[in-house]
Amino acid sequence: MAVDCKAGAVVISLPDSARYYLDGIDHWKNNMVGRKLSVSGELLFRSFDVSTGEIVQTIVGDSVPFILNPQWEIVK
Repeated sequence: MAVDCKAGAVVISLPDSARYYLDGIDHWKNNMVGRKLSVSGELLFRSFDVSTGEIVQTIVGDSVPFILNPQWEIVK
C-alpha cells in the first residue's frame, strides 16, 4: 500500500506491515496514497548513523530498506 512519510514515498507490504522507502520519490502524486500496488526495483539496505550528537530529523536504523529505480502498478 502506498503511504507518504516525512522521508518520502513508502510502500507498506501487506499483511506484515514492512516499510520500504522508494529512492528518489519525495511523495506520491495523483491520489496514490492508500492504493494497493505491485512494486519492483533493486532492494538496498542503508544504514543511518545519528551518533554525531546533533538533533536532526532523519531515518534511524542499521538496515533501512530502499527500493532503487522503483517501478509500480496499481493492483485491482
